[in-house]
Amino acid sequence: MYDNLEENYFNPPQKKMTAAEILSGMAEELVKQERRTARLEMRQERNEENFKILNSRMDTFNGIGTDEDKRQKLNSMIRAFSLKAGMRFDEGWRNFIRAYNTAFHANVNLLITKYMEKNHIQKKKRPTTPEYFERAGLLDDALAVADKLLNDAHAHSAIDSILKHD
Repeated sequence: MYDNLEENYFNPPQKKMTAAEILSGMAEELVKQERRTARLEMRQERNEENFKILNSRMDTFNGIGTDEDKRQKLNSMIRAFSLKAGMRFDEGWRNFIRAYNTAFHANVNLLITKYMEKNHIQKKKRPTTPEYFERAGLLDDALAVADKLLNDAHAHSAIDSILKHD
C-alpha cells in the first residue's frame, strides 16, 4: 500500500494523450508562432519604412544648408523636391502650393491677395509665396508640407494623382 501511495502521490501517472489532443496542442502552438512571426514582420516593415524616411531626410538635410533661415530652407526644399521629381522649379512650386492648399484647405493665392489688400500693398510689390508665409507666420506649416512632399511616399502618390488630373 505504501509503495502504491508513494508511486501515485510523488510520481503521478502521466495522462495519456490521444493523437487528436497532441495534434490540437501542436496546432495551437503553430498558430501562436505564426502570430508572433506576423507581428515581427509588421514591425520589421515599419522599421524599414522609417529607415527609408530617415535616409531620405538625411539626404535632404545634406542638400539643405543648416545656416539658412526658414524662408531659404523652404526654397531649398522645393528645389530638392523639384529635382527629385524631375520637374522644373516653378512646377515644383505649383505642386507645393497645391499640396499646401489641400493640407490646410486654403487658397494661397487668395490669401496673398487678401493680405495685400489688408496691408495696402500695391500689385507691383506683391510678396513672393515664401515672403507671404514668413509675414503671415505660416513658415512652419509650409516647411511641414515641403517635408512631406520631399520625404513621404504617400505624398508622392497624391502628387502623381494630382498631376494626372491636370
